[in-house]
Amino acid sequence: MDIRSLDMKTVKTAYIVVAALLAVCAIAAAYLHHTYIALGFIVLASAAILAGSLLVTYMLKNRKVKDID
Repeated sequence: MDIRSLDMKTVKTAYIVVAALLAVCAIAAAYLHHTYIALGFIVLASAAILAGSLLVTYMLKNRKVKDID
């Protein structure tokens, strides 16, 4: 699968859902008093948001270049 063939809305939804699931896991771990595991889930959720936003930026850049050509 080529990254340029992905739908922008699908990609945004996917990385937001992944980050939300990780945040729910962090809440559950914090509720069970596993603070370091909760912190790890929070870091993973932040990394998922960062990676997803970088992917969307890359896709927008490629689409812009494709439209110019």
